[in-house]
Amino acid sequence: MGSCTSSPDPDDTHPSVKGLTHLKSVRSSVSTDDKNFWAKVDVSVALGCSGINDASFDFFLQQYKIEGILVCNWQDQGWGNQKGNIMIASGDLTSETEWEYLKKSAPHDGEEVNVIIPEKFVKNQGFILGYTVGGGGGHSLKIWNARIRFVSREMTEIQATVVIQSAFRRSTKGIKSPANLPPPPPTLRKTHSVPTVTFAQDIKCKQCKQTLTKPYAFCTHCGCKQ
Repeated sequence: MGSCTSSPDPDDTHPSVKGLTHLKSVRSSVSTDDKNFWAKVDVSVALGCSGINDASFDFFLQQYKIEGILVCNWQDQGWGNQKGNIMIASGDLTSETEWEYLKKSAPHDGEEVNVIIPEKFVKNQGFILGYTVGGGGGHSLKIWNARIRFVSREMTEIQATVVIQSAFRRSTKGIKSPANLPPPPPTLRKTHSVPTVTFAQDIKCKQCKQTLTKPYAFCTHCGCKQ
């Protein structure tokens, strides 16, 4: 049986992780096929940019290449049929909620899983997670160390700051200057030093020996890197 405690995962603090939502553990031995609510995930809150409209938030997600990943450990009763499942649905829980399977068949022995959240659920309105234990008697389901990572697959944090400020410009009326823009989310409020390369006029290219007259990192004559 897997342990329900563990040390912090260093992957949760990787620079590519722009948002992190911790989820409560699940321990259920109610043997039914009912779909049970587990957690609500507010995507915009996790990314630190709540309050913008849907179109602007979609723009931010596309430019920033955001991907949601469910990371957790899970296990069923340890014998018999494997009926435990993790479910997902858009928005909030209602009587009309349309659940879909996110991960099927909990294993007998505890294991860690990394499941990519389908793009259609990573939206401004967020999504909900649920689970099924399985009917027939004797079934149980445990889920622990669960969290949703929101990861940027493309952009640097400097680029992301520009993108999110642009999204705020699109969605906020009455803004007349960059000074009035809302600050970037906490995960992006970092300082970065960008290296620059400058050359005096008497410095020559290492490759073609031509004089470099401007502060270029690449020679304008032969294109080699300085």
